[in-house]
Amino acid sequence: MPIESELAAALERHSQLPPLPAGPNPTSDARAGHERDAAYFTPQHLRPAVAEIEETYAPGAAGQVPLRIYRPKQGGGGRVPTVLWIHGGGWVTGSLHTADNLARAVANDCGAVVVSVDYRLAPEHQWPAGLDDVVTAFKWVGENISALGGDPGRLGVGGDSSGGNLAAVLAQVARDRGWPLLAQLLVYPVVDADPSVEYASRRDFATGYYVTWEAIESCIADYLPEGTDVGDPLVSPLRQPDLRSVAPAVVATVELDTLRDEGDAYANRLASHGVRVIHLTAQGLPHGAFDMIGCSVAAEKALKEATESFRTLLSPAVPVSSADPADPDGLDKIPFRFLHVERALMLARAPLPPSAQRQLSASLIGCDQQSFRRVELDLNNAVRRAAEALLLEPEFRQALEVIPLEATDRIVALGDSITDDSCSWAEQLKVVLAIAKPGVTLINQGVTGATTVGQLARIDLVCQAEPTWVIQMIGTNDARLQGLKSKARMLQIGETRRNLEKLTELISTDAAADLTRLTPPPVLGARAERWEPFIAEQISWRSADVAEVAQAVLGLDPTAVDLHSALGGSAPELLLPDGVHPTLAGQTEILRTLVLHLANYPKARHRW
Repeated sequence: MPIESELAAALERHSQLPPLPAGPNPTSDARAGHERDAAYFTPQHLRPAVAEIEETYAPGAAGQVPLRIYRPKQGGGGRVPTVLWIHGGGWVTGSLHTADNLARAVANDCGAVVVSVDYRLAPEHQWPAGLDDVVTAFKWVGENISALGGDPGRLGVGGDSSGGNLAAVLAQVARDRGWPLLAQLLVYPVVDADPSVEYASRRDFATGYYVTWEAIESCIADYLPEGTDVGDPLVSPLRQPDLRSVAPAVVATVELDTLRDEGDAYANRLASHGVRVIHLTAQGLPHGAFDMIGCSVAAEKALKEATESFRTLLSPAVPVSSADPADPDGLDKIPFRFLHVERALMLARAPLPPSAQRQLSASLIGCDQQSFRRVELDLNNAVRRAAEALLLEPEFRQALEVIPLEATDRIVALGDSITDDSCSWAEQLKVVLAIAKPGVTLINQGVTGATTVGQLARIDLVCQAEPTWVIQMIGTNDARLQGLKSKARMLQIGETRRNLEKLTELISTDAAADLTRLTPPPVLGARAERWEPFIAEQISWRSADVAEVAQAVLGLDPTAVDLHSALGGSAPELLLPDGVHPTLAGQTEILRTLVLHLANYPKARHRW
């Protein structure tokens, strides 16, 4: 997608500005340029008005840390959220003045007191000096939150670019030290300070727009003392091996940004560890766009979406799941597990903001958003616990270690609603990889509908994910009966075979990826025939038809994982009351079977 037209024009005008007078110190020149650009792209009169601004200091071990406090225009009485805001600038430039626009927006849009921190900058003060100042400011906010008018239970942190890096690190520190933190807002953050990692966005946008990879690489060199371990999570929060219980996050990335891919990767890893994440990606915008609202309606809308999403995380807390969450296989959970609003929107190429997706999902099920969120948390916790239990099994852990995985591998899980289930084997695999094989990306791209029919038209979605490996579960949808009276098979077995062969060609050629197939798990035909929701839709399954599809898959691909046989004897205990879809334990068994199969099969047929 090309750059948004208003920003393209603004950047063209910016390129024609007269150069600032050069001084003897390049760092001072860069800082002066940042200050000028902040005023140029969003002049003071175009910034949101707030109720009150004051400046103070937080006493620290290295001296006083300057702070600027913003109070929102709409007070509303009572206690409000409080947010520590950390400015960007590559840890080298930036100030309370360059942070002013975003601090005002967060204050008003979130109805929050915002405390903006002016931390020490590199290269005069290299890491961890700036981080130490941010920690000092955070502790000061916590100690003074009542005097600030804030709610002690609603403390957040946010930052953009290098400020997003410090905010992400601070959220991990807060988790480890037991400090209360309700939410974090990370705006196009730097989360991997290793310049040698070859993210596609670092290559694709190396020379712009606006911020180049060379400039960011220079800032990293200025920020880190020689010999610093770039894999230290206090430098590169993406390298944190365990992200469980980190504060819920809004991660806002922009399409035309050299930092895009690492921000996306961090959002995915947080989610894979059970952290609630609202992941936003604004199309057609470059790095720094949120500071350009004075010249772009699209940038203003993207900023608004991010701050409003952050506001939802800072809202009065919904009662969280207990340490022993409700049964994820309960009948009342089934509507939540098999609702795929976000997938349908993706396929229609009509994405909605996450808040709207949740509202739509809740309304379709017929419950309020708070109830929907509670069930989401329960399901996420159930997935995480199941994955952690798997990793405690010596046989599973050893098999996983045998399978060689590279940090750059991108795995796509492809299938029907069994794959897309909120408690699916693919969701469990996300958690397993995040803990045992950090850096590997897994994309759960299951879709509702017939696997071999619908996916032929949707292979572009797989190719866009740039996978190195695709796992395809052949679903029971490929064997179902369409209409209880006619008993018509949706697909004849010959059609299924031809579609599978075509899909193999598309994945290996168009996506240039390896492919591993899983046969459909067994079904209990008599039970499925009696399951009222399926009868209402005139859909049913016959166990003989599913077995026939499983045999066809093995005939086409003898290396496929034979779930049908592996789970057959335990099917009654591993299936939901519908007799078709696996329970959480069934999903775990699918993952266990997959990993043990790959560990024992000749490696030459698999990339990992």
